[in-house]
Amino acid sequence: MLKFLGKKGRTLVILILLGTLLGIILFLNKILFPFLLASFLAYVLAPVIDNLHQRKIRSHSISRGGAVLLVYFVILVVLIGGGSYVVPKVSAEMGSMIQEFPKAVTKISKKWG
Repeated sequence: MLKFLGKKGRTLVILILLGTLLGIILFLNKILFPFLLASFLAYVLAPVIDNLHQRKIRSHSISRGGAVLLVYFVILVVLIGGGSYVVPKVSAEMGSMIQEFPKAVTKISKKWG
């Protein structure tokens, strides 16, 4: 198809096309990422929501919207609970690291300097 360009010409055209494709992907990345993330979450959470929707509690079933809200609420509680557990620990470790940093620097400089 591109025989008239020669070997170097074909290589150049392929590189230009690959660069253009990479540029388009990088440009659309900011636009497509939320949609890809939402699709992934919907795919992962669909079986849980279906299970809650079909389960009967005292001969009543949870509506699909109620099941979605319940799953989102549980995820929110887990994220907030995990964050409230992790953030203080990370903060304390960062504080101790900042205090120990000058000692470590002097120790390293004595050993290597």
